[in-house]
Amino acid sequence: MSTHSKGVAFEREVARAFEDAGFEVRGLESGGDHFIVGRDGMAMHGESKRHERMRLPEWLKQQERDCPAGMRRFLVFRQSRQPAYVVEPLAQFVEREARLAVAQFICACGYDRAELES
Repeated sequence: MSTHSKGVAFEREVARAFEDAGFEVRGLESGGDHFIVGRDGMAMHGESKRHERMRLPEWLKQQERDCPAGMRRFLVFRQSRQPAYVVEPLAQFVEREARLAVAQFICACGYDRAELES
């Protein structure tokens, strides 16, 4: 399988993983870019890279340049016979984890979302 074919297959694999989790995925004109929308309407810009040689600084600069202003962004990469990994800005990761912790606390306490919004 050619390098290009491996890259395209990985892009499809990443898109399918998000779709299986309930996200809407739209491919963008640039190879490897995806615009992803969650059930809550949150939009994200994803970049996929399938290479043997890791060039994270270069990929992160490309990702930052290609991502629309104010949109959450992430990079997914993988080498042969290795698991895929996700890289995202630290502030974005911490913000998401904080929101998840609050949601888990609310569920653990038995609150209904409607109660909290009133």
